[in-house]
Amino acid sequence: MRVVLGSGQEFSLGAKPGTLLSTALKALADSGVDLGFKIGCEGGVCGACAVRVNDREVLACSYALQESDRITPLRFSEKSADLATESGAGARLMRANAWLIAHAQAGKPFEGKAGSCILCGSCQSACPVYETSSDFLGPYALSRVWRYVADEREAQKQPHLEAVQQNGIYDCTLCGYCGPVCPQGIDPKMDILNLRSRSAVVGLQDPNAAAMGGIDFGFNPNQGF
Repeated sequence: MRVVLGSGQEFSLGAKPGTLLSTALKALADSGVDLGFKIGCEGGVCGACAVRVNDREVLACSYALQESDRITPLRFSEKSADLATESGAGARLMRANAWLIAHAQAGKPFEGKAGSCILCGSCQSACPVYETSSDFLGPYALSRVWRYVADEREAQKQPHLEAVQQNGIYDCTLCGYCGPVCPQGIDPKMDILNLRSRSAVVGLQDPNAAAMGGIDFGFNPNQGF
């Protein structure tokens, strides 16, 4: 079994196929290879071991290693070691008001998948918007906001919606790259679309369109196109 690290180093492992974490990363570390990576729960729950394999985001503790897999760190996150990154989740969640602001006395709890996010950073790594805008709030932060906007027990929806107008829901290209790499099966694109709809209901609009005086695509109601 061979693996290739992002640096171009190729290693041959005399091991039976297993998960990326157990078969490759631990084996390399045990053999004396100077390799920095993260280990957490080892059960696909905490998200600490997220990396990229062949340009796709995975959890190292869940991914079944294949011959000649190329392993690289997540993109658009601060690199703290060879394969270890810091997504900056705390700061982004703070900017997005992604927490319960005011608890209502009655109401049903949120039942969607957005509440199961483990903040692994896989969706952020897959998002092409970060290539041009590091200020983008990103998929997991926006999904977390939808979790509270849709929760009937949240008594103040407006602050959540207002926080995601700039560098948020309208900066998303709706490419859908984030959903397939989420280990929890969350679809941030749909959560973002839901936030756009809810924003329109309360009178909020795309700040980029507002700055341009609205978009009419060349249509004049009196003269046509």
